[in-house]
Amino acid sequence: MKYDVYGIGNALVDFVAPVNEETLVRLDLKKGITHFIDERQFIDIMRFLKGKKITILPGGSAANTTVGVGRLGGKAIFTGKVGKDFHAGQYVNGLKKAKVKPNLVDKNGITGNCISLVTKDNERTMTTCLGVSSSLEAGDINWTDLVESKIVHLEGYMVNSESQLQLIYQVLEFCRKKGILVSFDLSDPFMVKRFPSEMKKIASKSDIIFMNEEEAKYFTGQPLKR
Repeated sequence: MKYDVYGIGNALVDFVAPVNEETLVRLDLKKGITHFIDERQFIDIMRFLKGKKITILPGGSAANTTVGVGRLGGKAIFTGKVGKDFHAGQYVNGLKKAKVKPNLVDKNGITGNCISLVTKDNERTMTTCLGVSSSLEAGDINWTDLVESKIVHLEGYMVNSESQLQLIYQVLEFCRKKGILVSFDLSDPFMVKRFPSEMKKIASKSDIIFMNEEEAKYFTGQPLKR
């Protein structure tokens, strides 16, 4: 096989900043979950963080997985959609630095972004502006490289977009016919609560499922046992 993992998901530039609990309160953000925001809100939050040390990285749930594979010596490729802007170039360079092959499609608009606010307990509170990333569709996939991959990795955040949800089902069907393993990450408790039936349907057609304790609680409907 040409690749160990083929990742598909939202191409988001990560802005990682250390903050205290008071910052989350002042920004009216619930700790530990993802909040979807628009471009205006993104600008406002970045202005609020002015003067703080901010690390900029290529991100997105599925992209982060491929970066991990690349850093561990595996062969990975990632497909996503970026805008025709400065951040798109940063994104491509970041993937290449992590030894991940970029299969990115550009479109007029802004590259998606995610501000990750990290408190002292290492809990992440994220605000995500999807930009053009949510318009990813079947025509953007490199199906030739996909069929040469051992595992296709999908992210739960894609369920938030109707076009991406349909793309997930197309990929699942393609992989079933070609005998390719599918890995699915539920991504966030908020997503599981909001789209329970879709998450369960996708999980039932996947070979590998990733979820944390909170996601498992909402996915199964069962309380956590300590």
